[in-house]
Amino acid sequence: MSSRGAAVLLTCLLTVTLPLAGLAGEATHVVTGSAPLMVSASGLAPSGGRFLVAARGMRDPRFSETVILLVVHDENGTMGLVINRPTKVPLSKALPQISWPDDPPRYLFLGGPVIPQGVSFLLRSRETPEPALRILDGVFHSGSPALLAETAAGKAPGTEFRVFAGHAGWAPGQLDGELKRGDWRVLEAQAEDVFHEPPSEIWQELVQRAEGEWVRLHGCGPATTCSRPGGSATVLARRIR
Repeated sequence: MSSRGAAVLLTCLLTVTLPLAGLAGEATHVVTGSAPLMVSASGLAPSGGRFLVAARGMRDPRFSETVILLVVHDENGTMGLVINRPTKVPLSKALPQISWPDDPPRYLFLGGPVIPQGVSFLLRSRETPEPALRILDGVFHSGSPALLAETAAGKAPGTEFRVFAGHAGWAPGQLDGELKRGDWRVLEAQAEDVFHEPPSEIWQELVQRAEGEWVRLHGCGPATTCSRPGGSATVLARRIR
């Protein structure tokens, strides 16, 4: 198995100790390959290290106003983490087997409805931690209990980290259908956006950025109406002023 596929399977090595109601889902097996290219309204195709930003008209309430960092996208499926849904569950209660610092308090994020008891984390670092998968410049993904314990103790390289229960997953071709329907915008991800504070504000910022990119690509100004999934460019341009 490739290093990318192995990193995804690391999410099963650590589990939360608290029941997380409403997050039950089906496990999705993800390995690497060559994915068919489906371009979103923003002009970008989904790939690891890019964001899926829920459109304003997202039909699935589980993903309304979410931002998902894609970890893997290939011919066998897609896996990502919802980065803007923190819970009120302290990591000290969710993962008591790890010693957590009291200050600042750390809370568990809901990474998605697939394997909600599985835990993985994102680490911001200039150095490459092991074992971890590089997602984009300065951001790594892992499910290693040892690395997470070292990170919590301040012994691993990294300046910021977030811990996620579950992940978002799509079977082959499923995400393509949602992109065609206009459910998602695809944007390049930046480390500062992944670790945005407060996380509740990042969707609004990114959806406006994506809408502005759509206007730029389609040549529609504030006084121009052109069709798009979910509305017109006139409405779009007004929203981003």
